[in-house]
Order: sequence, then structure tokens, then C-alpha cells
Amino acid sequence: MRTRLRKLGHGAALALPFALAACQTLIKPPEPCGDDGCASVPPIHEPKITTNPTMHALATDLDHLEKHVDWYGSVVAKAPDVWGQARLTRYREEFEMQMSLDNADNQFKVGLQGSLARSDQAFFAHATALSLAAQPKPPVIGRVESTKVEAPALVPTGQTIQVVGTDPTTGVQTTTNTTLAAPTAPTPTPTPAPAAPTAPTGGAAGTAAKLINDPADTTPVIKRGLVANGIGFGAIKDGGIGLEPSLFVAQKKRHLDFLNQIRRENEGDDTADGPGYSLNLIRVPVSVLPGKRTDVGHGAEITMTLTPVLGDDLLPVTFRNLVLNDLLHQLGFPATQVLGDQDPTVAVLLNAEFQVFVRVVTQLNDDLSCRRWDAAVAHARAIKGDPKLYGAFKKYATTDPELLPAFDALAAEKTPGAPELAPLMRPGAVRGALPTSFQTRFAVPTIGFAAGLDNRTAFPTSQLLDVYGAHAVFEIVFGAQKAFATSIARQKYAHLPDIQSYIKEEAGAAYELLRKNPNLVAHYCTPALVQAIRSKRVEEVLKYRQAYRTELAALTGYNPPTKDKDSGKDGKYRLEEPQHLSVTAALAWCIIVDSALLNDRLVRDMREAATAKKQSPPPADHWPQYYLPEPPTEARCAFNTYVAMRWPIRVFALDPYTQDQNIADQFSSRREMQLALSIAFTNGFIGVDTLTKYTRRLEAESETIALNRTQVGFGHGENTFGWRFYPRFQTPDTESNLTVFTRDLLIGGPNRNALLRQRRLEPGPRECVAVVMMPSFVPYATLDTTSNWFGLANPKHKVLDHTQALKLSHTVHAIKNAGCGVKDANCYRDGELGRLLRRVEQLESRLPSQTLNVPVPAINTLGGFEMFSNGTTDLAPELYGWYGAPGVSTEDDTTTLFLVGDHFSPLNTKVIVGNRAITNAPTAAAATGTYNQKMLSRQVVQVTVPRGTLTVLKDGRPHVTAHIATPYGVTRELLIPVVSAKPTAEAPKAAEGYKLDVDALELPYCKFGLGMEGKYLLGVVDPPADAALKINWADALSVAPQKVSKVTFGFEYNGCPFAVTLDKEIEEKDGAYTIDSAGLKVLVTELLRSLNQFRPFTDDTNPLTKGVKVTSVKLTPVDPKRAVTRATVAGELTLKFACQICKDGAHVPVAEPKKDDKKDEPKKENNKEGKEKDDKPALAPLSAPVAPPTLPLPAAPPLPRS
Repeated sequence: MRTRLRKLGHGAALALPFALAACQTLIKPPEPCGDDGCASVPPIHEPKITTNPTMHALATDLDHLEKHVDWYGSVVAKAPDVWGQARLTRYREEFEMQMSLDNADNQFKVGLQGSLARSDQAFFAHATALSLAAQPKPPVIGRVESTKVEAPALVPTGQTIQVVGTDPTTGVQTTTNTTLAAPTAPTPTPTPAPAAPTAPTGGAAGTAAKLINDPADTTPVIKRGLVANGIGFGAIKDGGIGLEPSLFVAQKKRHLDFLNQIRRENEGDDTADGPGYSLNLIRVPVSVLPGKRTDVGHGAEITMTLTPVLGDDLLPVTFRNLVLNDLLHQLGFPATQVLGDQDPTVAVLLNAEFQVFVRVVTQLNDDLSCRRWDAAVAHARAIKGDPKLYGAFKKYATTDPELLPAFDALAAEKTPGAPELAPLMRPGAVRGALPTSFQTRFAVPTIGFAAGLDNRTAFPTSQLLDVYGAHAVFEIVFGAQKAFATSIARQKYAHLPDIQSYIKEEAGAAYELLRKNPNLVAHYCTPALVQAIRSKRVEEVLKYRQAYRTELAALTGYNPPTKDKDSGKDGKYRLEEPQHLSVTAALAWCIIVDSALLNDRLVRDMREAATAKKQSPPPADHWPQYYLPEPPTEARCAFNTYVAMRWPIRVFALDPYTQDQNIADQFSSRREMQLALSIAFTNGFIGVDTLTKYTRRLEAESETIALNRTQVGFGHGENTFGWRFYPRFQTPDTESNLTVFTRDLLIGGPNRNALLRQRRLEPGPRECVAVVMMPSFVPYATLDTTSNWFGLANPKHKVLDHTQALKLSHTVHAIKNAGCGVKDANCYRDGELGRLLRRVEQLESRLPSQTLNVPVPAINTLGGFEMFSNGTTDLAPELYGWYGAPGVSTEDDTTTLFLVGDHFSPLNTKVIVGNRAITNAPTAAAATGTYNQKMLSRQVVQVTVPRGTLTVLKDGRPHVTAHIATPYGVTRELLIPVVSAKPTAEAPKAAEGYKLDVDALELPYCKFGLGMEGKYLLGVVDPPADAALKINWADALSVAPQKVSKVTFGFEYNGCPFAVTLDKEIEEKDGAYTIDSAGLKVLVTELLRSLNQFRPFTDDTNPLTKGVKVTSVKLTPVDPKRAVTRATVAGELTLKFACQICKDGAHVPVAEPKKDDKKDEPKKENNKEGKEKDDKPALAPLSAPVAPPTLPLPAAPPLPRS
């Protein structure tokens, strides 16, 4: 026995290692690789090319690197793609439309996501039978026999069950009696021999066995279902069971909350609408390529961190854009109001003459205030010596009766400081000349109110003329008027976006002026200027302006007017174009002012933001130079620190959060336990048998929908996020017999972890999207990615640690550095070395750690005072203008317009036009794809205006009002004119430019005979000395040019149109051009010259008998920059001629002979006539007078055909 046990022990000792080896993978996951890689992968060695710079060594190192990369596989992110919030607006709106339909249709339905059916059956029965035989006394003599009688059965003899039921509809009660018969009496059995008792099989034991409720028994002992069937639920039981109403409402609330949660994610939080932030969508495709080590039982993970690129040029570029946007908001609206004003007192000032007046007063005021007496006198003399300049100044100096005498006194070299010169030294000399209607346009707020903002502009609009100066404001407005005079005259209104585009373009040139001359900014952008503006010390601000213009004049090379050397005491002065009084100079001063105020606001916002976030403010001086075109390094670093603190990048949402597979999961479980105990014995006259039986059966059936998550997103902190990738659902592999036998025998069936270890992660790209809030003015960001592999059954185990990743990185860096020094590259094909080095870059892009640069769309619409407002999370909408149609049509059913503004809400923008709300019917819009209101971006919305909107009158013309509302406010009123769809009749020609003061003009002429009967030519006679023709300027501009270079009259004779041009400069006087007697003589001469080509005439064919009608008159201004260079006279002018006797000086104008281009060639001979002949007969020159009729004249040319 002992030997046998010893043999069994030896056999078990030999079999145990094999059993453990077979179950090793089932007991615990594989051990992680060491520092030098897994056992089957050689360790990462030092690159050979560092010691042996040859092509072969380079190829060997590449093979070694590629082997390690392929062993582990790669999880690498592609360069991200970014969509700005402008392009996302459309998709967000359409998504909101669909989600709102789901929310409104009440699509919530109660459903079951799982089912569980359980059955627990138990039965316990116990029966005991006791028998006792009563025997007579034993006989004294002889043999005694007795018979044992079976005891009666221990079972019920019978039972009656009475059930009383009530009909729920009729109320009638019914009584049902059920009688159960008694079980059959047991059959007696003979008493077994006492020597060998056995368990009873009949009698009481058999009867006890029948207590078990056998389904095949037709007369069961225990009846089920009788009581339940008798309960009267009535009609309620027909509906079945359901959720409690409170649970139904609670689950419906959760359904609606989830829908709204998705809509909130689509809309973005309030911070995304705050100044300085933008909501961007970043798409990052991730390529997953498992390797041999990570092919089975592993998942992939990638972690990303997004940081803004705060470069050295961020401060100057951002500050420049903010200042320019401030000027657009502050100057654009009042300038548009002035240019679109129909008040004649305002329109009459927007001309070159008033510009001369403004510049003259400004220059003299600067000279006298800065005590430049000689320069002031020189300017006054130069201006007075120029009739054009002096006339313009004299024309508008009437607004102040003392202004013109002061100017004349200055030109006469009055003593400096004389009381007569005081009007020229007043600070408000220019402003006083502006009408009240002009100044009130600069008192209306430029942009709408926004709750939460301290101020949206540097100072109120009412202070524009005081701070920027009346001269600067006029130069800007007049420059815009010259640029858009034609469109304003045609549209009858000024378009705000057009005016802002002009200001932005000119302001850009002004900023370049300051960038090239930074001393201008440094000298005047000071705390003292800010203090003077905030304290409303107007005269002190004026001194700063005058000093600025003086310094700018020196920088631009402007010299005061000087007298010609040889012109004597009263000679003319030479005037240069005053660049320091131009539009560029005016906008440069506006930039300096706004920069100083914005610098002060930025310093304060830095301090407030740091205090609110409980951080230390960026280190800076009391007056840091953020405003300079090239700020110092300290200012750049402080601003970058402020940006990182004030506008940190925040990852708002990830897509997908989870990507799931719906798996049908079913489970069936059955367990059964039975216990039976039977005891029987007899002893003499007593027999006992007992039966005990216990049975329990458990059954469970469960069904559910299991979620197999293949992609899971995560976010850590503000700007760190990533995803984990899992395999899709897969069926398990077929296992070997040995594995199944060993595992099932020792451990049991495969668990979940064992099944997970068999799954394979599918290679391919994974689509990953992040919605990120980041600074709207930062153009670049950096995306740092780190990837790894993890075990599906043990996620904490990572395959590739940082030590191995650094070794791979070292190998790549060594190959790239040493690869350029390969010595034997000439022994291989051309370009082979370059291809190998590019292969290094390809393998480098598969390493687990990568850094990617992401260009981000920057939004440049905010002003500095809107952005630097700590704690502000909302911006009120603004409405600038419209495009797409000249106005709202009165005949068409709808009119489509593009409303232009800023700070529109992508999902909560409401438009009202003419008291009509522009809305979309969700169902119709989704079905047809047509929208009455469609968001194109946060700056443009497309609306379809129906017919029948309410109108208001402005300047006698009907308009409709348009407003846009968002959760943050309502825009100001935008007036859109009402137009007719039918083409309007052509306006009278007088509206094009000119009209005449008379419709007929009488002029003399005479007849020159030809010696033929009744035939003559038309001769010129001097018109009367007082004869004149006045042409009034009457175009839409209402501003006559100073001088016209020529006047062209159009005529027609015998169907042949021809023109007569007076090449003579005519100066404007009182808005009209006058052609004097000399000019009329030239006109008649040219007219008769053209008519004499149809000679000779008779009294019947004389064209002057009925007068000659002028079909058109055209004027050409000298200034080529005029928007209207030519215009046609309205109406008709008839030149009536009176025949007089030819006097001395009368002559006949005839056409000059045409020059022969072939005059140097020998003339052709006429063989038939034998004479030399020109192509055309010569005519008398214009200047040669024609003698009395006895003078021979050349033969008249043939009449031209019309």
C-alpha cells in the first residue's frame, strides 16, 4: 500500500508543472516587457551610423528602427482640421432645427431595456404511519394465531370549498361549491416478518408519496389558482400593469433633459459668446495600426493637449486690429448719418471749397496758437493771393462776422496779439462754422447698449468733435463723400459697411505712417493725454493736437509758404499740399488718442482679471508701452501672460463621447435540488413508516442590450483630452481540446477576461472631433499628442513605456544628424541618401509622441474696449446695413435681403422687419429646405421679407424698420427703403447735371453771295457785347466744379449729328458757367463752318431761318477726380439767327482742307483729262476773310449724303 502511494505522489509531482504551464495564461495576464523590450525583440542598440557613417550602416539602423515600430504598432494623430464658428453657424442651425422637432413632437415612449423572468418552486412533504395490532391473551394450552389489521390512513376524508363571486357589471352574486372526494383507502398488506423489517411501500408510505403535486394527477391534493381567479379587478386588469405616473413623468423629464443637453452642447455656453472667445471645431483623425506585440488583447489610447501659440508679434498685431475696429465703430455710424442726411445745410458743406475753409482756419489757428507769427502771415498772404483759395475762405467765413476781418488783418501784418486776430485764435473756429445738424449727428451713440460692459468705445460720441477735432472729423467725412458720391446720389442713402470699409482702408495707411514714425506715438500717447481727455480739458487736448500737426508737418517735409524771389513785395507765395491736414493725418491722430485710452484700459483690465482669478498680475510698469507699433520685449511677455490667464483654451465637447455597439445579451439559468428521506420499521405488534421529501427548482431567464463601447472620450482639466479605442464585438476563437480539457477540469469555463484577451483591435483611422473655445485673435495653436497600448483585461498595464519611447527618439535623432555625413553616398544611385533620410522622417511620424501646429481662423471684428472688459460674457448685437436688393419691394410677394452686423447668436437670433417677425416653420423648412431666416455667420443673416410690412416716412420716402434681437440685447433701428419692382421712368436730363437759364438765344449772321442767282454762304457777324449764355449747375451733388475745361454743344442737320466744342476754360461763379460774347462768336463760327459744308444755300434751304436746335450741352470739369465728369443739359436750346448786312470783319467760315497723307508721293496723271488732280478740292481757311460777292470763291463741294 505504501509503495502504491509513493508512485502516485511521483506521478503527481511530474504532472503538476505541465498543468500549471497549460493554465498560465488563464491565471494572470502576460508580464510587461522590460526596459530593453520583450524577450523576442532585440534591445534597442546605439545607432551604428554614429560610428560608421556609411549607407549600409544607415540602412541597418533604419531596419532596426522600423522593426521596433512595427513590433509595437502606432497610434498617431493626423494634422488637425479646424472649422471656425462662422462656417459652423449653418450646421449648428440645421442641427438645432432637427432637434427642436424631436423635442416638440413629444417622441418619448416608455420602453424596456431588459427582461428578467425567475421561477422559484419548493415542495416539502412529510407522512408518518403508525400501526398497532391488538391481540387476545395468549392461550394457556395449544397454538395461538392472530391477524394484524392495518391502521386507517392519515389522509383527509373530504372537503368542500365555497367561493362567492360578484359580477362587477350587474352586481349579482354567485356561489360555487366544490367538493373534493376522499382518497381511496389503502389496501392492507401482510405484516412482514419481524426479523427483516423493510421500508413500507404501500399503505401510509404510498399515500404520503401522493402528496406531491404531480401534474399528471387528475385529482391533485392541492389546487392552485382558485382564489386568484375569484378576485374582481374588473376592467382595470385588461390594461395590464404599467409604470407609476410619477415614474413616467420623471423618465420623460430625463428624456427631455438629454435632448436639451445635446442642444446646449450645439449652442455652446455663455463664455463662447464672450468677447475674445471663439468656438472652433477641431477634427483629429487618429490612425491605429496594431503591431505584432499589440495585435491581440490590446486597446489603443491617445492623449492630446491643445495650447495657444503666443508669439512675440501677438501684441502689436492684436493692438493694431483692436484700435482700427474701435475707429470703425466710433466713426462709421455718425459719418454714415451725415452722408445720408438730406438736410441741405449739411450737404452744401461737403465740397472742396469748405475743405479749403476748414484747412485755412485750422492752419492759421495752429500758427497763431503756437506763436509762429511769420508762418501765419505767410499763409494768410499766400491764401489771399490765390483767388480760388481766398474766394472759398471768404464764402464760408460769413458764419462768423469777425473771422474775415481777422484774416485780412493778419494778411496786412498786424501786430502779433492784436485784438483783431482773436477770432482766428479761438479753439472752436472750425466747429462754429459747422451747422447744428452736422454736429448733432455726432451725438447719437454709435453702437447699441450691452449689459455688462463698462464702455464699448473710448469715449462717448458726443465728445468726438472735442477730442478728435472738427477738422479731423470733417476730413474723414468729406473723404468718404468723395469716394462714394456716385452711389450715395443714386441710392439716396449712405451704406454703413461701405463707409466702414473706407475708414478701415484709410486707417491702415495712417497706422503705417505711425509705424514708420514711432516717435509720434511715443510723444503723444501719454497718461497726460488720457487725463486731459477724461477730465474734459478741451483746450489742453487742442494743444496736443496742434503740437502733433506741427511735428507731423516737419516729418512730412511741409514748409511754410515762401515768396518768390523776383516777384517783389506783393508777389505770390508758393503753397504746398498740406499733408499734415489730410485724411491720413486726421486718422493718425485718432489712432494715437484711441491707443492711449486703450492702453490705460488694458492695464486696468490686467489688474482686474488677475484679482478675479486670484493670481498675480503680469509684471509691468505704471505706463507700459503696449501701444507702440514695435513694443518692447517686457510688454510683449506681459501681454502674452495676460492672454494665457484671461482666455485659456477650454475643451467644450468631444465627439464621440462614446461609440457603442448594441449587442443582444441573453442568459438562462436553471438549478434544481431534491432531498428524500424514507424510514420504516416494525417491532412486534407496532409498525412505523415515514416519508420526507424536499424539492426546490430555480429558473432564471434574462435578456438585455449590452453595450460594447469601441471608442471612449475623456477630458482632463481645461485643455487635455483624448480617446481610448477598443475592439468591436467578435466571436471567440475555436480552442484546442487540451486547453478546454485542462481549463474546464481545473478552473472552469472561460470568464469575461479570457474572452477579452482573444479580441483584436481593427486597424484603420478613427474619426475624433473636439469643440474647443479658444482666443479668437490667436492665429495658431499647438497640439501635443501621446499614444500607447493597454491590455483589455488589465488597462493599467501599458505596453510601451516612456523609456522605450525615448530610446526610439534618440535613434531617430542620431540617424537624422549623422545621416547627412555619409561618406559613400556617391557609390549608390542619385537621391538614395535623400530617400533614406525621408524614410527616417516617415518613421519619426509614427512615434508615440508628436507635436502638431494648428492654424486657427482668427476673428477680427471686436474693438479694444469690447474685448478688454473683465467679467463680460455677452455682447449686444449690432446691425450695420443690408445687401441683396435696393430695398423692400411693394409688388413682389417676398424680398430677400442679407442683413449685415455683428454678434448675432447662431441659434437665438430673431429678426423683425416692418413689424413682421421673420420665422421658420420647422416642419416646412425641414421638408422643403427653404428658410425665411437663415444664419450664414455671426455677421450675416439672410431673411425673406413678406409683402405688406408696415412703413415709416423719412425725408418724404417710405421705409421699413429692421431690428435683430438676441438673448443679449436688441440692435438699433435700421431703415430700409421701400422700392417698386417696376422700372421707373427715366429722370429728366436736368437731374444729370446742368440746365440753361434760357430756352432761346438770338444771334446775328449775314449772307455772302456767290455770283450765282439766289445762292449764298453763311457768314459770321460779331454778336452784341452783352450777349451771354449761362449754364447752371444742377446735378445731385449740388457742388459745382471750380472750373470746366471745355463745353460741347450737340446739333443735328439733315439727320447728320455733329458737335461744336469750345476749348476754353470757364470758371464757376455762383454755381453757374457763363459763355460771354467772345465765346458765343467762337460757337457761331464753328457752327457755320459745319453748315457751310452743305453750301450753297437759298432762302428755301437756309438752315438758320427757323433756328438751330441744340440737342445737348456737355461740360468737362478740369478736376479729373470728379465723380461726375460729364452731364447732359435738360430741355432744348434754340439758337435763333437774325440776318444783317455784312460789315467789316464779317467772314465766311468754311471747312479746312484735309491733309493728304501721300503729299510727298508724286501725283497721279489723269490720262483722260491730262491734268493733275487732288482727291478733294481745297477750301478757304477759317481765318481768311471772304470779300464781297465779287470775290471769286472755289467751287462748292458736293453735298454730303446723310
